[in-house]
Amino acid sequence: NLDGDETTAEPDDEKIDGMSVTDDLAQTETTYELNATYLFSGAEKGGFYDPSDLSTLWQDTAGTIAVTTDGDPVARIDDTSGNGYHLIQADVNKQPTYNTDGTLHWLTFDGVDDCLTCASVAFGTGEAFIGIGIEKTGDTDQSVIELSDDPTTTDGSLYMTIDPTNVYTFGSKGATAVSEVTGGTAGATKEYFLFDIDLVGNTGEVFVNGVSTATDTTETGTGTFSTPNTLNIGARGGLTRPFGGKVFGIILRDSMTGVYEQHINDWLDIKTNG
Repeated sequence: NLDGDETTAEPDDEKIDGMSVTDDLAQTETTYELNATYLFSGAEKGGFYDPSDLSTLWQDTAGTIAVTTDGDPVARIDDTSGNGYHLIQADVNKQPTYNTDGTLHWLTFDGVDDCLTCASVAFGTGEAFIGIGIEKTGDTDQSVIELSDDPTTTDGSLYMTIDPTNVYTFGSKGATAVSEVTGGTAGATKEYFLFDIDLVGNTGEVFVNGVSTATDTTETGTGTFSTPNTLNIGARGGLTRPFGGKVFGIILRDSMTGVYEQHINDWLDIKTNG
């Protein structure tokens, strides 16, 4: 739910605005599979990463050796948005691990040096969106997502970090200032987040488990996300502030509207919590 709004799934093999909805045999839960083609049907920029889709996970960066089993290393996860922003890690010592309990699926980052990167990512506008399901092991200084190797100095940067004071911080830098919002629960917790940022409209908002928890209206100056930057998942610049924990799914997009956000919220809830 986003601020109390509910999306009700119709039973058995229906399509609801790009989401396939199926009931399991015991009819005890509903499973949402979000269609990446639907989310990016207007040639929007961004990326769609789903660790539960084993057809997108590889043990080599070329995408020839499939991930098939709990504990396999992940050298590459394919972006299914159509933008080709595949995340890779050639160094076998820095590759996260695919894990599953039979219901949930995630990538495990060791908090030492695991990370994935895409060398050149650009959004088309001054707006950007992050959706992620995550479970952290603690609140030390960590970098979860960063578009740019140094978000404090790069115009058009986008980031999600962890620290002992703010727990999670979501932010971006325009031409003159940084806009940030914070939220989330301290300690080893499992949550899912939506973050919207508009550099032109000077608005930022974060939703935690479907509820809006913080907004920011800092005047960031002109700027867009159209300049290509490195996308880092799990470490700043692929080197420092390593993240320790689980990632259940990530969606990045250059703009977002209510119906898309509701569907992403529902999808992340299922991917993160079952």
